[in-house]
Amino acid sequence: MNERGRDEQEETVIICGAGAIGTALGGYLARAGHTPILVGRRDHVDAIRARGLMVESAEGPVRAEVAAVTDASELGLTPRDLIFLTCKTQDTQGFIRQLAGAPRECPVVCLQNGVRNEEWAAESFTRVYGGVVNFSARLKGPGVVERTRSNELAIGRFPRGVDHGAERVATILRDAGFQVFLDPEVMAWKWGKLLINLSNAFMALTDTWVEFAYADPAHRAFMEDLMTEGLAVLKAAGIHPRMGPDGDMATFIQGLSRGGEGHPALKGDPDSKRTYPSTWQDLTRGRTETEVPFFNGEIVAMGREVGIPTPYNAVLLERMAERMTEGGGPGGWTVAGLTQEVRRRRS
Repeated sequence: MNERGRDEQEETVIICGAGAIGTALGGYLARAGHTPILVGRRDHVDAIRARGLMVESAEGPVRAEVAAVTDASELGLTPRDLIFLTCKTQDTQGFIRQLAGAPRECPVVCLQNGVRNEEWAAESFTRVYGGVVNFSARLKGPGVVERTRSNELAIGRFPRGVDHGAERVATILRDAGFQVFLDPEVMAWKWGKLLINLSNAFMALTDTWVEFAYADPAHRAFMEDLMTEGLAVLKAAGIHPRMGPDGDMATFIQGLSRGGEGHPALKGDPDSKRTYPSTWQDLTRGRTETEVPFFNGEIVAMGREVGIPTPYNAVLLERMAERMTEGGGPGGWTVAGLTQEVRRRRS
């Protein structure tokens, strides 16, 4: 046993960021016989310590007894341990500071949105892996999370490649019940996911959920223009994003106007059938930060560098900043209102 009471021969999965995604991962890993430790907020950690955690889904509930702490520096990590970063991008640097005492050879898997986390992790660790999360979850309360959609993940070595470490991570996640793709160009997939996430701010400002946004013609048209703008910036910067393991990003975006990715959703859909993006959830919980500066802000900054105007992304970035300052929840804007803001920006 080491000084923190952990067996040095035991392989532990440290999940830094026990929000909805991290908590769901922890529950499924524990069910599969692995040893996760969640690092999260005090009320969530206290609930998990007192009652265990619960993952709800259409397949039925999963209850698990899982260790949880509020600070990763409390843990005495060994080279055998595996670190999952599942926090929001704005929290990544803080977790890396908490992990300052960890061996540099600990594998770090960035199961996060955004495209800068791997770069930051690689400044402190020698084995960094990019991860794409294509399942949705939401926190229902301290110690309780609901997985609402899909179970797909992708893993690859950063900046590119697939090695034994990536295969090991994939095996662990498959044990836990996830569908896992090994992708030597996982960062191209993550850039594609960034384009999808440009709509998070849009849905938060219009108080809309994913299924409805992809079914409503007005929402689809706005998202098509928003993503087209982002794709143009990335291409000018020499970045070639992918839609999934082998899909064409331009084809996906162009399909929005035809309703190719739509779902038969109505405004009367029960809450249990709705998938709300994380930015919407942040506003609902009164959080003071969102990932919008790392999504839309990324495109605005790159647009300046390559000389391409980004009115759609700039408007969403600014309106979200205002919403955060005002302290309001989701909503406050319509599709027509945001479209008018974009036209003013262009003129």
